[in-house]
Amino acid sequence: MSTRSGPTARADKRLGVVRLVAWIIDWVCILGWVGLTAAVGVPLHLAGLTGGLSYFQLNLIGALVVVVPVVLAAAVTESRPRAATPGKRLTGLRVSKGHGGPSVWAALVRNALKIGVPWLIGHAAVFALTMPGDTSGAVPPIVWLLTAFSYALPIAYVASLFLHTGRTPYDAATGTSVVRVPTHHGHATISSPTPPGPGKSPLRTRIVPE
Repeated sequence: MSTRSGPTARADKRLGVVRLVAWIIDWVCILGWVGLTAAVGVPLHLAGLTGGLSYFQLNLIGALVVVVPVVLAAAVTESRPRAATPGKRLTGLRVSKGHGGPSVWAALVRNALKIGVPWLIGHAAVFALTMPGDTSGAVPPIVWLLTAFSYALPIAYVASLFLHTGRTPYDAATGTSVVRVPTHHGHATISSPTPPGPGKSPLRTRIVPE
């Protein structure tokens, strides 16, 4: 088993730090959406309008109102020519797949694994802990397992930024990677695939403002 060292490894670690910063910026944006939905949902809950809903129904509503829009928004931004969420754009990064950016499907799967799965598991754990249970107050083992996994998965994602190639599990699963955006006189150079033909390059390069 070989280990990477020297300038290449240091470059990977620097990229990992930048990706982490981009991740934090994205989550600040996400928390804005969470706050907006909470401003609507909390008064409804306090008014007793959600009292008749089951554990499953509450989880489903939470997923449809909060998680799904976030995953879709991230997928749309990463499948566009810039191939970057707001955090990646601000830190000079983009998602790469092959000779261009990811397709809508690849970006959707990528963000479902990155954001959707950990969030839904954590969401289910929180609801299970707060829903009325048996009078003994004992927490079922499955709830502890969900809680532990909801913490372990994001930690594993962050750790993977600084291990081996620096690719996260959701990068590997979708055949994507995150790279720095090359600049040309203060502008970002973005390459995207075009159908190959006689005398044509498989890449089309556009210069867009940073």
